[in-house]
Amino acid sequence: MASYDYDLGVIGGGAAGLTAAAGGAQFGARTILIEKSGRLGGDCLHVGCVPSKTLIRTAGVWAQTGRLKEFGIQTTIVAKNIGYELRCADPIPFDLEYTRDLGYCAAKFLLEGGSNAMISLQDGQFVPVSFTSLLDPATGRARVRTVDIRSTRYAIARRYMMRLRRDDFDNPQELARLAQTAGLPPAAFRKRFEYIVEHEPPPLVLLQQGAG
Repeated sequence: MASYDYDLGVIGGGAAGLTAAAGGAQFGARTILIEKSGRLGGDCLHVGCVPSKTLIRTAGVWAQTGRLKEFGIQTTIVAKNIGYELRCADPIPFDLEYTRDLGYCAAKFLLEGGSNAMISLQDGQFVPVSFTSLLDPATGRARVRTVDIRSTRYAIARRYMMRLRRDDFDNPQELARLAQTAGLPPAAFRKRFEYIVEHEPPPLVLLQQGAG
């Protein structure tokens, strides 16, 4: 029987296995990766997440194209991986400083004996968030983290979005202009699209009336 001498053995060449093997090798460990199927990537790449999301996305784009045709708008479908392009964008100074600080805190946390935590910076201070606190005890999975739509940061981000707003429907002239663009009477445009702003948070107010 053949014998092998490795520091780290990884069984399964899926997304997690590839990451673990690459990490071990980068740290200088003699690493072996075992994959029985003959191709790397695992179910997620070949039969699960990636193919299914591609099909769902394609179906969604096709459906949206059909809706636009109802308004007499001709479209051209172009493949665009915006997520990849954003990830490859040059970092801004804030990104460089933030990731430097996270990396320093993570290394020092481990050297001091810490473990099983996500590293975070909150109000300028290092805060380790334990993995246990991130789990939903009912499901054993990570808790769903929601966005506070009433925060100032969300209000500013939303204001920069190109989207329908409540005041578009409150202003008769703006509503008529949008409806004309869509080739619909104002009432039909309201009926079809007003649901988009039903849960719009209140506008951002920095100075309260009567504040000293």
